[in-house]
Amino acid sequence: MSEQRSKRRYGNTLEFVEGGLLACWHNAHDLIAASKSLIDQGLHAPALSLATLSLEEIGKMCAVEGLLFSRSDDHKSHTFVKSQRSHDIKLAALPLLPFLIDNLSRVDPRRKRPSICSGPGL
Repeated sequence: MSEQRSKRRYGNTLEFVEGGLLACWHNAHDLIAASKSLIDQGLHAPALSLATLSLEEIGKMCAVEGLLFSRSDDHKSHTFVKSQRSHDIKLAALPLLPFLIDNLSRVDPRRKRPSICSGPGL
């Protein structure tokens, strides 16, 4: 008896995820540069606002990365959609940053040592 598995349907392509990660990275970089410029001018409150927006872009990267293994109807896809309009969702993703960095570094051909997040209990 042969049972055919249903093919997983992904909502986004790898190119979409790659483009999202790059866009978030460039946005974060630009916001930090603008924040530094405002600090140099003594405008600390707006500089802080731009720095916070930069952190949100990094948090959004975690939501975008979650799309790599998401289906179009699962919680990762829903979190990504919510992250487009919720400051709280993006900032809440920041503690996941070490895992994002670890996952991205796994595909770097220069990597020669084990994962930092793969020790006992992690």
